Amino acid sequence: MSIHRVPRKVFKLQEVSINDENIGLVFSDQFNNILDKKTAIKYVEMLTVAYNSKGIDEFIKNHNEESQFLQELEYNLNTSYLKYSRNGEGKYIIKKQTEFNEKTFRNDLEKPWAFKCATCNKKVSSETALHYYSVQNPTTTYSDTERTCSNSCGFIGWKEKLLNWINENGYGEFVFIED
Repeated sequence: MSIHRVPRKVFKLQEVSINDENIGLVFSDQFNNILDKKTAIKYVEMLTVAYNSKGIDEFIKNHNEESQFLQELEYNLNTSYLKYSRNGEGKYIIKKQTEFNEKTFRNDLEKPWAFKCATCNKKVSSETALHYYSVQNPTTTYSDTERTCSNSCGFIGWKEKLLNWINENGYGEFVFIED
């Protein structure tokens, strides 16, 4: 079963009482206008066909699960540091980040300061280098940064974290990294 989207108004069901005795439901639009009888009956017939179709329960379950999954994906993208767009097929394209925050080692330290690059594990020291790079985890909004020895190591780490996030959450069919 597939969904064929036809541009139509959105209707809601509205409870009505006719002659103070019969309580029923009618279709009304966003302006609270009630749909005419002929059109409403046509929609009821179409609904009856759809809801009586074999496999409708499985179709509804799968559709709702996919819809919820995509809503969670959109939320996660919106609450991350990622820049993205959607292509014509509804896929999310993550814009490649190539510049990372260059930090200068403090020169007023009594002792040299050092760390190992989060990507290549090379030792980076204030004695031998002027700069290092701070790479924010692209999939979080909290402070989760790593230090790297170079911009290129920053990109490798950034991409690795992003690919892990895509795979761990099952987003591979929907999210792609810009070439």
